[in-house]
Amino acid sequence: MGDMKVKRMRLLVGLVLGLSCLMGGSVYGQVEAGKDGGKTPANHGTPTPPPKPVAPPKELESPNATIMTFLKAANEAIEAQKKNDKEGFEKAIADAVACMDTSELKSEDRQRNLVAKLFEVFNKLGEFKPKASWHKAALDLEAKKIASVQYFPDKDNAQFEEVFAGRDEVKPKGSVVLERQKDGRWLFSAKTVAEIDGLASSLEALERQVDVDAAEIAGSSFWLRTRMPAAWKGPDHMFMGVEYWQWMFLLIFIFVGVVIDYTFRAIVRSLITRWVKRRGGEVDKEKMRLAVRPIGLLVMSLFWLGVVHLLDLNDTAHLIVQGAARVFAVFASVWAAWRLTDLLCDAWLSMASKTETKFDDVLVPLVRKSLKIFITVFGVLYIGVTLKLNIWPALTALGIGGVGFAFAAKDTLENFFGSATVLIDQPFGIGDWVVMNDVEGTVEEIGFRSTRVRTFYNSLVTVPNANLVRAVVDNYGHRKYRRWKCHIGITYDTPVEKVVAFTEGLRELVRVHPYTRKDYFQVYLNQFGPSSLDILIYLFFETPDWSTELRERERLMLDMMRLADQLGVEFAFPTQTLHMYQEEHGGVHEPGDTPTSMTDRRAMVKGIRAVKEITKDQPWVKEAPGPVEFLDGPTELSDDDDTQIENRTAGS
Repeated sequence: MGDMKVKRMRLLVGLVLGLSCLMGGSVYGQVEAGKDGGKTPANHGTPTPPPKPVAPPKELESPNATIMTFLKAANEAIEAQKKNDKEGFEKAIADAVACMDTSELKSEDRQRNLVAKLFEVFNKLGEFKPKASWHKAALDLEAKKIASVQYFPDKDNAQFEEVFAGRDEVKPKGSVVLERQKDGRWLFSAKTVAEIDGLASSLEALERQVDVDAAEIAGSSFWLRTRMPAAWKGPDHMFMGVEYWQWMFLLIFIFVGVVIDYTFRAIVRSLITRWVKRRGGEVDKEKMRLAVRPIGLLVMSLFWLGVVHLLDLNDTAHLIVQGAARVFAVFASVWAAWRLTDLLCDAWLSMASKTETKFDDVLVPLVRKSLKIFITVFGVLYIGVTLKLNIWPALTALGIGGVGFAFAAKDTLENFFGSATVLIDQPFGIGDWVVMNDVEGTVEEIGFRSTRVRTFYNSLVTVPNANLVRAVVDNYGHRKYRRWKCHIGITYDTPVEKVVAFTEGLRELVRVHPYTRKDYFQVYLNQFGPSSLDILIYLFFETPDWSTELRERERLMLDMMRLADQLGVEFAFPTQTLHMYQEEHGGVHEPGDTPTSMTDRRAMVKGIRAVKEITKDQPWVKEAPGPVEFLDGPTELSDDDDTQIENRTAGS
């Protein structure tokens, strides 16, 4: 037992020493993060000296340097503008903006205006004189806190007292403060940048101490402001942070935009109508209205985007108004692109209807939907970029959630691949008469998710495309021939010669009719029925659609009835005749003539001549009628025109 205790004590001491070594290693054996990625071991317990501060650029190393750099850049921008030097102007503006802390600026489009307004503030306050008291604090790079200095207002500055002498009505709203950033640069503070609009507006009544016009920097943005009376502008003439004159011109610009919209649409409609009428066409007013409307809205939104800078709104108001105009422009662009897609696809569909293949009839609706989805997605992304929304996290989240979405939208994906199968395999097309499981009707639309079938009860059945991959599809629309089988019953007392003449006449009708298949048909006396001699009619119609088949079947049946009338053949009815046998009456049977080798031939010739007599004046003998077209009614008849009934149904 004693040995066991000693062993346990030794084990415990060993564990304690091991843990102490590990803890010591974690303290004294740390790895410094260096150029080699943190693999260099630190000196045992030697403190790492802090990194030396990096000196800021000389142009921004002190408040004095920053203000001088700003004023120099603003003057260079004015000179470049006068020389029409766009490249020099943009560089000077960029140098001036670099002197500002724009981290809280909501609209980068206003940077040029803010430079002009801050420059105007310095012009109103007088020539800047560097302050020696700022020099030591500016060069103290070891300072732990971000220092700041205030240039204006400053009660100890005699120059400002002279500027505001006798101008008690001028009450400055805002300040000019410079702050030292963490990297040592001195910039106009974010608060100063946010207050430039109000400060410049409050000092507008002062005269310039330095005769340089800041409007050269802002360009047309100051054009309206400089022409407005003092009673309409200034901090005391605002509503919701927007000056009175800005509200007034915002309303005017909206009204002018609406007028431009209506005027543009009227001009475009007039030009298109004239162009179409010169070519003998007729314009659909409703389609014209739908096509032109989004284009007019787009022109209106472009006008708003072009004039919004004239309002010289503050940062928040400018962001709202310009953002709304951009969103409206994107919306109008997407709508106009949709209408253009519809026009192009309608033209493509019109050309596709003239081709024999139905592949393009199915492809056009799919392309139409694909383009509209692409246009919509592009518009949404562009709105996000325009409004400076960070869309990448959303896209990343969509990518991460793609697997989960795939499981959740399994049926949708199956339907999509089903539509691709229908498009590639082409088991049916638009307008085909199909039977799919228990659904029968005409295919109206093939979409990404489903196929719509119009039944013969005029109901619309939606079939998921995923079901079509496994379904048995019977496509009546792809039939080249349409079979017709029937029996014609004639009376038993019909002479044999008339039967032969009638059957041969029926064959001749099949041979001469324009829509019957000539290479295969069967017309024969087929069976002795209970009350009739049954003649089998088995033939095929070669017609493009069901309506034409019904019309041609009727035409053939009517000619069969005429043939029976010409030959004296009577159709049998399902009747029964009761004959009473009388024994005392000894009837003598008189057999008919024995047929010769020419008997049947003479009967066939008689049947053929009867058909020729029936069909000689028929219009379809010379020219096959076209497909059925249903015309509007009612039919108006005249005494001197017997052809109107024939022309009532086009192609009959």
